Amino acid sequence: MDEADFLSDRIAFLTEGKVIAEGNADDLKRRLQFGDVIKILYAGPPFRPAWLSSLDGILKADFEEGLITLSVDDHQKRLDPLIRILHPSETLN
Repeated sequence: MDEADFLSDRIAFLTEGKVIAEGNADDLKRRLQFGDVIKILYAGPPFRPAWLSSLDGILKADFEEGLITLSVDDHQKRLDPLIRILHPSETLN
């Protein structure tokens, strides 16, 4: 998907010669919940899913006993804001 995202304005997925999804890379990632996965072992104050509501690019989020698993459209864009939400005193350069 990274190459298609870089090289194309529109992408189509085909199955048995039929288009099953088409659009730009960001739209397809959201609709198909296809993206990068970020897993975080979390040991801070009780996790609140609402913390993620201000962040763009999160396609899916799962929370399970200290493990946060996120599907995001682009991990390079989303990791820094995510860390800032989960650990506000951290400053990344």
